[in-house]
Amino acid sequence: MDGSALATAMPVEAAPLRLDDGRTPDFAIPPWLGTGRPADGDDGPLIALVESAGPNVMDLFAACTLALADDGLPARIVVGDDRRDPAVAAAAAQAAVRAGADVVIGHFGSRTALPARRIYHTAGVPFLAPGSSADDLCGAEAATTLQFFGRDREQVECLAAAELRELPSGRVAIIAQARNYGARLGADLMVRLHGRHDVAAVSLVTPDLADVRAGFRNTGFGANLRRLFVFGSQEFAHAVVKQKAVRTAPWPIIFSDDSFGAPFLTSPDIAARSSVAFLVDEGQRLVDQPAAELRARATGLLGRPPGAYFSTSYLAVRAYAEAWRKAGNTGPAAVLAAIRAQIWETPYGRLRLSFEGRLTGHQWALLDAYQTGPSGSAVPLHPRPSVRRLA
Repeated sequence: MDGSALATAMPVEAAPLRLDDGRTPDFAIPPWLGTGRPADGDDGPLIALVESAGPNVMDLFAACTLALADDGLPARIVVGDDRRDPAVAAAAAQAAVRAGADVVIGHFGSRTALPARRIYHTAGVPFLAPGSSADDLCGAEAATTLQFFGRDREQVECLAAAELRELPSGRVAIIAQARNYGARLGADLMVRLHGRHDVAAVSLVTPDLADVRAGFRNTGFGANLRRLFVFGSQEFAHAVVKQKAVRTAPWPIIFSDDSFGAPFLTSPDIAARSSVAFLVDEGQRLVDQPAAELRARATGLLGRPPGAYFSTSYLAVRAYAEAWRKAGNTGPAAVLAAIRAQIWETPYGRLRLSFEGRLTGHQWALLDAYQTGPSGSAVPLHPRPSVRRLA
């Protein structure tokens, strides 16, 4: 079903969340976001989608629209913008709680997910995080948080194992985005490679081109460099690869998960020597839908292929919809328990959540930047995954 068909079949039910200071989302709500008029007086749950402007929020909208259409669950939607800022994320979380949200899905950035989760915990509102990889996202102070993506320590384990296997020693460089999960990845990888590699590292505050150029000068990249790691947001990584020193160099480049499926990786001068750390794609179904067809439907809505966190966002919405049908009338604790009891068939394996709410059953690997696998996403660059399946 394409966007025009959805717009006809599903009148818009989405409304913007307004913060205390009067701000509303800094992006347009697409006309196809909505689940149709509730039938027979059943208005279903109120779902809050909270993310920042950029490709990820549109992927979240597409995932929610398609998941609710496939499940058939009537629902109302409100939309918030966390602006990639921890303080704004807390304000958006409070706005979602005031609006009466039954569940919040989004906050892909760990810097925004971490403060928001405490507010949802206090309010008793389920928070499903399909993009945050923070190791400490779940826990006692976030009992209502469920993490539908892998964790930073798993990604670092994958990167270190692959690096030590393929390049036992040598000079590598890490470009990491400050005040972003990329900074944590860079610091942890440096620890793992210590004593085996000569690591040049620079942490940059923003993806501003001048900032990137200054970082390159301060790091002093030389002809002996064997590998470059780029950790941070997709926009940050794009700014880095625009640099002539990167674009024209022979070094292999390894990107963190946020760059998975990024359009800039299709550039011939980058694609042939790039790989991305991400979840291994080895299956052809996502819940009860053919994964490749689902991605094609999302492409029809978005006008481009969906990005890194579309599949996990779709999974989160489907998991919540099933749990709502079983336990929606008995409170959020029962809904959370119903989600934890589920097992899902996905391209990333047979997945479920741990008691703490962390995703299990997946595995990480370095994936080729431009080849495609059974579900339409990237295939492993290496014959075997770099880490064991996480149970």
